[in-house]
Amino acid sequence: MLPCLRVLTPQRQLYRVLAGLNNREIGNLTFMSNEAQFDTTFAAVAFGSISPNSEFKADSRLAKGLPGNLPVLSGILDVPDFETLTRAYGRGDSTVCLGFGNMQACSESGQMLSIMTIRLQLGGVLLYWLADMSDADVWRAVDAWRKRKQLPISVGHSKQMLYMVPDYAVGRMVLDSFRGEIRAEASPEFLDIVCGLASSGIVEAQATTDIPGVELQRVFVNVLMSARLRKFVNGRVMREKPIVVNQATTSLH
Repeated sequence: MLPCLRVLTPQRQLYRVLAGLNNREIGNLTFMSNEAQFDTTFAAVAFGSISPNSEFKADSRLAKGLPGNLPVLSGILDVPDFETLTRAYGRGDSTVCLGFGNMQACSESGQMLSIMTIRLQLGGVLLYWLADMSDADVWRAVDAWRKRKQLPISVGHSKQMLYMVPDYAVGRMVLDSFRGEIRAEASPEFLDIVCGLASSGIVEAQATTDIPGVELQRVFVNVLMSARLRKFVNGRVMREKPIVVNQATTSLH
């Protein structure tokens, strides 16, 4: 389809879902995409989000110094991956780099869809967010960060988070040429495509360092779950990555 540290309160927990991308089921977990059907497989997909900074003020000293309505870009990592990220962030000599870009995807119906990429690199660790380029809420967040010249980011799991505020001083971007793609409604195919991309390994395979002289060691991918994409998700939300256990046959003698 395509190769075209703080304790979180429950309401701020980020989540993973076990996504059945073909409207099939594993137990009572289902991923819906209206009538769109795709020949894809089940995958665990990390969903990031954009939330107002007011939700973080109680837990973060840095958040207290920022406006409550400033959007915060949030991502989720498993505990081992989170520890990898915090080690990179904790090294005082680690360079922090932010970047934006785009990918193009072709749906089965022939529609070309643009995916906004947001990249945060801490030393040799790179975290990707894949977002809907046609979503006005995403663009409003980008404009707020550009105006503030800061981009607050929260990354973590159900028990801990890392809150950081890297500088984001940038003028006009090549990305601005995609503003004409903003639409009132999301494509029902977009979430299937972007989840398939996130779980395929393609993003990790094509990722390159944004910091000259620093080799990438790890790449993590989140799908940015905006408010209008939530209607395409149906089923039980999981706050941690599901663990798959292989069944063993036991013989009794």
